[in-house]
Amino acid sequence: MKASSSDVRPFGLQSSEASIFLNGRESGGPSLGHRSQGPPGRRGSCRGQDLCGLPLPGGAMFLFPTGAAAFSGAVTHTLSTALLAFEMTGQIAHILPVTLAVLIANAIAQKSQPSFYDGTIIVKKLPYLPRIRSRHMGSYKVTTQEFMNTTFLALPLDAAFQQILRAVTSTEDLEYPVVDNMETQMLVGMVRRSELIQLLQTSEDDSRCTPPKEQGDKTRPNQSLGRGCTIDPVTLQLSPWTSLHQAHNLFELLSLQRAFVTELGKIVGVVSRNEIRKAIEDLANPKVAK
Repeated sequence: MKASSSDVRPFGLQSSEASIFLNGRESGGPSLGHRSQGPPGRRGSCRGQDLCGLPLPGGAMFLFPTGAAAFSGAVTHTLSTALLAFEMTGQIAHILPVTLAVLIANAIAQKSQPSFYDGTIIVKKLPYLPRIRSRHMGSYKVTTQEFMNTTFLALPLDAAFQQILRAVTSTEDLEYPVVDNMETQMLVGMVRRSELIQLLQTSEDDSRCTPPKEQGDKTRPNQSLGRGCTIDPVTLQLSPWTSLHQAHNLFELLSLQRAFVTELGKIVGVVSRNEIRKAIEDLANPKVAK
């Protein structure tokens, strides 16, 4: 027995709702793509262009880019995701709520975990200088003398061939501090590792070309560090009382790899990105005294 049109109840609708659905579809009115018109005290299901009573141009088209921009901004710790959402959707009218949502998501995410890019750098163990959070006010109390490296190798101006060779073979530093002598250790500049290697190669070539009778001591003055290498001036020096916050800002703004610490012109230590990173980690995760 074939059911009549009045007995058909598509999608579990009541008889009155089914008649409205069928009549609307047959007469060219609202059909499946629109919200069903049920009794006054009952809400119909959400379908198509009408999202629970909110039309797409002002409702869903506002919620979708806001959520996407806020989520992307929280993952990347950036604000440019709001601009990307405006360019992709063309809904510039909602600039205020979208920007506010991105700002709130950034503030919450930055306090809980690093960004996607910082996390990738940390996982791959790449050179990384973490940020100092605004809540870490103790960074102003930590000074350079507390975390600087005091075991460094300095070369005097009159360093001979053997001393330079020992410094190059025993360490892998790219720059070496140059002092006037080993007693006072007054900093006069720095020399690059490539300059020292070139000086050693030149000295070896000269010794091979010189007849044995004319070869003198390898420590003759014309093979010293001050005569054979270019000594660059040190334009930036840290003080033992420079705070961790100031040192971090200098390394971040000037893209420094290392800096020398001097006290009244005497070199007393070296600070690199490793020391600053370790100091920030110790500040964020202080060791509990047993």
